[in-house]
Amino acid sequence: MIRTTLAIAPLALLTAVTTTTSEAHAADGWITSWEDAKKQAQNEKKDILIDFTGSDWCGWCIRLRDEVFTKEEFRKVAPTQFVLLELDFPRTKKLPEALQKQNDQLRNEFAVRGYPTILLADAQGRAFARTGYEPGGPKAYLEHLDKKVAERKARDELFVQAEKAETDLERAKLLDRALTQLERQSVLIGYGDVMARIIALDKANEAGLRAKYDERIQLAAVEREIGEGDADQAIQLVDAYLKGEHVAGESKQKACFYRARALFLKKDYAGAIVSLEAAEKHEPTSDLARRIPQIIRQVKEQTGG
Repeated sequence: MIRTTLAIAPLALLTAVTTTTSEAHAADGWITSWEDAKKQAQNEKKDILIDFTGSDWCGWCIRLRDEVFTKEEFRKVAPTQFVLLELDFPRTKKLPEALQKQNDQLRNEFAVRGYPTILLADAQGRAFARTGYEPGGPKAYLEHLDKKVAERKARDELFVQAEKAETDLERAKLLDRALTQLERQSVLIGYGDVMARIIALDKANEAGLRAKYDERIQLAAVEREIGEGDADQAIQLVDAYLKGEHVAGESKQKACFYRARALFLKKDYAGAIVSLEAAEKHEPTSDLARRIPQIIRQVKEQTGG
């Protein structure tokens, strides 16, 4: 499970662990169970449209619901292609504990940092596109979703090509192309089996893919522990990763940044700032490095440091 967090507002990169609740029943035509959604998608050979929403406080969520999801055209057309899953995080309503736990877990797994977030996933629960509010009403939104579905078709075509490849290295490269395409969408989530296969196919690291996906898998484990609130375990995993002999540059920067997130979670703000400063130095020209000074300022402003 891989998360892409670098396009988020600065201080939010360090935070985003908990929110509140929702109702047990979604609007007409929508379901609330992730497992039921996957089963239905498998039985009906459909994709899943997941709406992460704050139904009673998020203005853009309410606009998306009122302008698109409740309109007859959307209600008629969308269910022919998607199983509709609503994961709600309101501020005044509550849902049963099990449903709240499910929604919180899925928010962490899919690296949702704002609302509305719309994810498209296949029947296995593997995300392939991410979007949100779009203006123009139901017709425009359905057309927008059609373009997003093309991301899955492109992924699947590369998977097919990989199966037909004549060598392990060629197969690994095609699978890497598919995952790289998904990573650009910030949806490289649920593909651990594919990553493990790439590592096995490039076991001698001839194409650099074994090292690439070893890094992703290890840092994904760190991200998962942070999302679940286990900062100590996250720090242990980061420190073990940093001992690797080939960890350098942007890889080391990402690891130090994750360490800062874990320390922030522990309320060790001074330690978080030290890790942020170390992250900035490892790859000073990266997009993340350019944002780190602003993150540090915000940490100091909010914690009195």
